[in-house]
Amino acid sequence: MRYMRPFTARSAQGLVARTYAQIKNARLKPVLRTTAPSCFAPAGRRPKAETPLPVGNARLKPVLGTIAPCSFAPAGRRPKAVGRTLWLALLLALTALATTSPQGIGGPAGCAAQAPVGKASAQADAFRYSRFTPQVIYVDGVDSTTLEIATSKAGVAEVSVLWDDAPLRLYDDRTHGDRVAGDGIYTLNGLTLDWPAGLPLPFEGVLSTNGFQVTLRHSDGSLETLYDPVLGMVRPDQRLPFVDLGSGLSATRAAFFIVDSTGQIFPNMPLTSLNDRYRPLRAAAQRLYSALPDAFDFLFVMPDARIFEPSGYGEHVPYCIMARNDVQHIGVPLFDESASFGSHGRLRAVVYHSWDIGAILDHEIGHAWGMRTGYSLGVVDSNPPPERYGHWLAQADIAGQMSQFVFSGSNVGKLTSNGDGTWRLAQQSSGTEPYSPLELYVMGLIPPEQVPPVHRLVNPNYSNPQRVTAQQVVTVTIQQIMAAEGGPRVPAYPQAQHDFRGAFIAVSDRPFTDAERAFYTLAAEFFGSSRPGKWYETPFATGTGGRASLDMRLPVFSWLYLPVIRR
Repeated sequence: MRYMRPFTARSAQGLVARTYAQIKNARLKPVLRTTAPSCFAPAGRRPKAETPLPVGNARLKPVLGTIAPCSFAPAGRRPKAVGRTLWLALLLALTALATTSPQGIGGPAGCAAQAPVGKASAQADAFRYSRFTPQVIYVDGVDSTTLEIATSKAGVAEVSVLWDDAPLRLYDDRTHGDRVAGDGIYTLNGLTLDWPAGLPLPFEGVLSTNGFQVTLRHSDGSLETLYDPVLGMVRPDQRLPFVDLGSGLSATRAAFFIVDSTGQIFPNMPLTSLNDRYRPLRAAAQRLYSALPDAFDFLFVMPDARIFEPSGYGEHVPYCIMARNDVQHIGVPLFDESASFGSHGRLRAVVYHSWDIGAILDHEIGHAWGMRTGYSLGVVDSNPPPERYGHWLAQADIAGQMSQFVFSGSNVGKLTSNGDGTWRLAQQSSGTEPYSPLELYVMGLIPPEQVPPVHRLVNPNYSNPQRVTAQQVVTVTIQQIMAAEGGPRVPAYPQAQHDFRGAFIAVSDRPFTDAERAFYTLAAEFFGSSRPGKWYETPFATGTGGRASLDMRLPVFSWLYLPVIRR
């Protein structure tokens, strides 16, 4: 069989007319839904045929927010407040790609099979959300999972999933693992995957994620087709020892696990409100510090399921919250709120990442330094002080990890200088995406002399995306930036910290399986490594060009005199 990684897409036909008012007035992302099966690549990317598409929840990276809960919701999901203009630009880019790019959207790349294409539904979209339990399995043909598809119930006649190239029916009658008959949640248990022996999984040979096509047949005969359920996969030989810390806590060599059965962190998974973005991260951090020392600069929190807002069913997207800032002259006030997380002054930031391998970690960790240096000079898209977070303006040629994207018709990219008075829209690399010189300066990893001038384009002309020009070009030097921020960074390079320690925290409402422990451990180790980037995720050390390190190891086996459970 062939495995693919289709992006969760909900299509694009008629989107502008149908959702413009929502984007303009409510600052919500439109619902993108397909009426026919198609594989989707993020704007500006082209998947290779016959490979798992390295996209999925929150893996498009045009971080569009103006606060640290930044970023990007997967297609079809509604994030919190985001820039209305940029969402509209994204919508237009997606619509253009849907009709002009045979391999980007709707083409054969990555498609394992095609289901019958039904007529467009005359009824309202009935799909609400999906969940796999467990979220990760070994691909040994034995380890199994249960799929639930939540619908609006009304007008839904049948729900099926394309599994191993065969359509399988889901049930809402208390059979096949269904918990409540007639509640609109369709279920199928006993689902397994069997990866060919000796064939490495797509991510580092040991991991992968796989998207599945789901079809809802309405009572009027119309079909609603989407690629929403995403499952984690692990090679069967990856069975890792762990330490049981008691009280629902455990740890492997690089991941900390919290069984949150009472919903203190993420209540009522997978329908969890995150209106208070601080509360779940503080609760998770405090649980970690109840068992481990205050030895971490960064914490990364991930739910063991995709979680959705109860009203609107929007999937929550990655965000970063700074715990303290002791760096002067980077546009962020000095403060220390680390005690509210349970730290005694070491913790710098906590990142929430929606369920996945961790494709946005490289971006979110950058917000530990705010990334609003030079705001008064017009190179940052953010709110005025005392805002702590920002992104580089799309019309400035800073690029790196923290820039917004330019959307111009079907062209999407980061503005990059050609060195001859013109610029180009550079597509994001699916491999290593380094931090820009300005980002490295803000982090304290290079001296100011190594930061080239920034150019802000006024009324740019994107008609030729490889030779972008502008009516006016404003040049901003690092000397101007330092003067605007009150002086050079303190502490300055090379006295600034460059070796960091992080802890990966997985949170579930039920006990973890061995496959899940392996998945999160291996994902954490990748981000803490110095390997080349993959699937649009760049390990922190790699992104800094080796100027910094991030140690994700949890030496619990040496810290704690507790029995090690080996598998």
